[in-house]
Amino acid sequence: MIFLKKIKEIVVEYWEIFVGGIVLLFGIFLGTSGSREKVLKNDIDSQKKAAEDIKKGTDEAIDKHSQTRQENLSRKEEQERAADEQEKERKKELLKDSEKLDTVLEEKYGLKGE
Repeated sequence: MIFLKKIKEIVVEYWEIFVGGIVLLFGIFLGTSGSREKVLKNDIDSQKKAAEDIKKGTDEAIDKHSQTRQENLSRKEEQERAADEQEKERKKELLKDSEKLDTVLEEKYGLKGE
């Protein structure tokens, strides 16, 4: 009985702290009960959106790279064609004029014509 009287005195003296603690526990319970599901759902939605954004950005980068590569290849082909035509014209020109051919052979390869 003495133990119960001491507990009663403590409860009567510090009742505000006990009530505050009970209210705090009740508030924590109510505050966290439903929000976990919402947070998880929002987190999953955010991850899906981020994955879609990354995929979209990657696809755009690949398309841009492919387009640039095609442009570079077509430019290279045009330059090669122009160089081939220039080579043919130069060859015809040198075959027509033997003095120019001798000069080119002498300058480029160190050969001296007779």
